[in-house]
Amino acid sequence: NHNEAELVYSDNTFTTVAEGNNMVVTISVDESDNYNGASTTVQITVNKATPAFTVTVEPTEGLFTSSEMPSITADFGEKPVVEGVIAWDTDELTAGANAYGWTFTPEDTANYKVVTGSETLNVTAVEMTGIEIKTQPSKVTYEYGDKFDKTGMIVEAVYNDDSREIVEDYTVADAYLTTLGENQIEVTYNEMTATVTVTVKAKEFAIDYSDLTVVAGTADFDIASITASIVGTEGNTVNVAGNDYTYSVAVDYTGAQYDAGAEVGTEYPLTVTVTVTDLDTQYYVGTYEATLRVIATSMEGSWVSESVTAEYDGNTHEAEFTVTKGGEFEIQYAVSGTDVCSAEAPVNAGEYVAKVVSLDEGYSADRLPTATVTINKKSVEITAVSVTVSDGYDGTEFTDYASLFNATNG
Repeated sequence: NHNEAELVYSDNTFTTVAEGNNMVVTISVDESDNYNGASTTVQITVNKATPAFTVTVEPTEGLFTSSEMPSITADFGEKPVVEGVIAWDTDELTAGANAYGWTFTPEDTANYKVVTGSETLNVTAVEMTGIEIKTQPSKVTYEYGDKFDKTGMIVEAVYNDDSREIVEDYTVADAYLTTLGENQIEVTYNEMTATVTVTVKAKEFAIDYSDLTVVAGTADFDIASITASIVGTEGNTVNVAGNDYTYSVAVDYTGAQYDAGAEVGTEYPLTVTVTVTDLDTQYYVGTYEATLRVIATSMEGSWVSESVTAEYDGNTHEAEFTVTKGGEFEIQYAVSGTDVCSAEAPVNAGEYVAKVVSLDEGYSADRLPTATVTINKKSVEITAVSVTVSDGYDGTEFTDYASLFNATNG
């Protein structure tokens, strides 16, 4: 601005008639009896004021490259408050001790200067400090020789700024679980590790027994006569987790022992112990339950024919059995593939299984073989014959169709 102003002298002081920036002030004295008149001009310049304040930054510690810029404020204290805004010149933190510029912009930029400065901040780079298992795998109990299954497991990477991130390209050891009890499974990601605890139990084998019955009244029965083996093995070797191991099976009573006077149907609980041993003489033991059952004396005899074949003729077709040891019995029949039995011999075409059923409580037919009865469908032959109506067509409908055919074998 460039304004004209006039100074007025009064009471030994000057006052301006007009004010402004870059004012030109004219000073003049009128001519008098003793003085000549005079005048001069003076330029007055008013500079912008500089806001005076101190800068406060919070926080100054615990800053990471992932952090937001800390808050910054202008504190005027007892000094004149200048309305305005102070802000960082950047919104990104860099690892290390670095100066970060700031700018204070007053609302009244006509009379106040924009102030700039900087503050030094110590910033830590974000780094991974470890990994953690956020969610346990779905399966945490295994049998000896199984492999670890990571299905359902969620792994998180943990960073020094307390942030976390789910990771998927972690690795676990691809090995068989061959230590009974609790096992620690190591999970690795970017050279960081975490562990999952799983429990390994003795492997459950299917056991095949030589016989779990004893005939009532047997006086010299020895529990050691019952032999058992792991299904699918030969000799005393079983393959587990890709390796061959030797094993043994021991059968013993769980409680009461067999009594020769026990009635038919009496049962004795047994404990079956399977011991598996490897080359390092380490072993694990699995126990199973079985039952010894007292049965009646086995019937003995044979089928006259183990396979009876006939053609359907409307009559019954029986299988014949000759008993050499045993009491009264009957033969029951069932359609092949079903369990519905009948003492009536089959009549209709089809395949039937015949078995012997003891009617004497002192004997059992459970061990006797079965026979088959096959009744084949009967063939029907049809021969067409010619019929001539000697009287010729008379307009009536011909209905004696049966006379056209001759059916045989049916």
